[in-house]
Amino acid sequence: MLAAKDIRSLVWAAIVIASMTMTSLFIWGVQPWFDWLNSFSDFQQIIRAEGILQRGVTLTAFTYQTNLPEEIYIVGLVAGILLVGAIFSSRTDPISKLAAFGCGCILATPYAMNYDLAFLQVAAVPMLLDRDRDIVGWVGAGMVFSTVLAPIGVVLMATSIFIKFYHTNRAISVTNPMISF
Repeated sequence: MLAAKDIRSLVWAAIVIASMTMTSLFIWGVQPWFDWLNSFSDFQQIIRAEGILQRGVTLTAFTYQTNLPEEIYIVGLVAGILLVGAIFSSRTDPISKLAAFGCGCILATPYAMNYDLAFLQVAAVPMLLDRDRDIVGWVGAGMVFSTVLAPIGVVLMATSIFIKFYHTNRAISVTNPMISF
């Protein structure tokens, strides 16, 4: 909503969130919120102790599975935010927007399982059927259907979407010098 500059929807979303929060506070009080905040450290310990990250599909899970530094997650977080912001602030086709949103969410979250890829797979199918799609996007879209290769597939899909976005906006900038990227 921010990237699309849809202020009206953003205001209504804020009103709904505030209403839901106030209703929750009225019904249950503040203690459940504090309990929820305090459970974060336990949640991370449980995920690691139970080996759940071995089956995860995020960059955090990938770094855990391959013994890479966990700080790589920060790169994914920033890349996810930038991808979604860039794609939604442009006139991009709906499939690329859905794929960018899905890739951005998976890149930015530390915890997701294979069932969280369902909405991203909906965008991956048209990418697989697009004969004009670059090989990076095609391979990435195919990898998203594999639990083991999904983190790499998400990165490849995101890269392909951004490359397409960059080339499209660069072509517009060259033909119309008043528009810059």
